[in-house]
Amino acid sequence: MDARTEIKIIKELPEHLYHQTAEIIYEAFGRKINCIIRPKDKAILILERSINPELGFFAISKGKVVGFLGIHYLNNEFLKMNFSNINKKFNFLKSFFIWFLFRIDSPKLKKEEVRINYFAVEKSIRDSGIGTKLIKNFLDYAKKQGFKTARLEVVDTNPRAKKLYEKIGFSVKKIKKYYFLTRRAGFSEEAIMEIKLQN
Repeated sequence: MDARTEIKIIKELPEHLYHQTAEIIYEAFGRKINCIIRPKDKAILILERSINPELGFFAISKGKVVGFLGIHYLNNEFLKMNFSNINKKFNFLKSFFIWFLFRIDSPKLKKEEVRINYFAVEKSIRDSGIGTKLIKNFLDYAKKQGFKTARLEVVDTNPRAKKLYEKIGFSVKKIKKYYFLTRRAGFSEEAIMEIKLQN
């Protein structure tokens, strides 16, 4: 498959494609998610029920989701972890713990800021230009909406993604160190990167 010629980027997502998107989220962030939600089937179901399709850009090929980019601004998030959805799968204390961890992972943003909080491309077609296309669609949208700054976080164990962001124009503004606290999730620090959208 030549993903570059067959790919279509859509805004908003038909409901029948939520599950595919949740599977790609888990594939990309499974190690981190697995520290909070287990087993895999419950995690994917909760992710599926938490997708806000209006806050995403989706790469579609032959009717299938092959990549996506989810955004966050103010209190609006691509993955909005709803306590009641989690509580359907776990007891109250476990549900509260899961919900709380997702909440503290979400930074406060200024009114003029927009953030990429989830971004992934299906493993078999990475390096095909889909990621670049998704980010450029997002940046065009963010400029039109009047945001002044776009930001994201990238972990130290994902240098390929960091290189892509730098190529597009993002630069590192801050390094946040976690030391041993996040070792189980597969990283020890993350770079907070930004790009200016308005002159």
